[in-house]
Amino acid sequence: MVQLIGLIAGVVSVGGAIYFMFVRLRECRSGAASLKWPNAPGQITANSVRKFGLWRPVFAPFVEYAFKANGHDQTGKRIAYRVITSRDEKEMQALAQKYSAGAKVKVTYDPADPQNSALEPGPQGTKVLTYDVIWFFCVGVFCLATNLLL
Repeated sequence: MVQLIGLIAGVVSVGGAIYFMFVRLRECRSGAASLKWPNAPGQITANSVRKFGLWRPVFAPFVEYAFKANGHDQTGKRIAYRVITSRDEKEMQALAQKYSAGAKVKVTYDPADPQNSALEPGPQGTKVLTYDVIWFFCVGVFCLATNLLL
């Protein structure tokens, strides 16, 4: 029974690593493509900083904006294609304040899918191998290796 649990945990973890790697790869590609996309005027409708974790919390800015693309009202939540987090809450509050509610912004969007939009276009800071990908992969390999050795 323990071997079955280890096998399942290993397969799920390695599968999670592969999934997250493809998500990050898609973000990198969208970031690069966004440099050629059109932009539209928009307005920030909400902003805040969210806390994740208990012992060593990480903070992330949360922004919502509205804009018009292809003749339709659209909304978005992405600041940039990179992962934006920090353990420094004040740093994230400063970034969120840059996009304060009611502020006018320029929204870059994919003309084929306007829901794919960002306030800061470009691939700067995007990574395929992030900590979550590496962590899931290592846990999966450990579970699978331990399962083979038992």
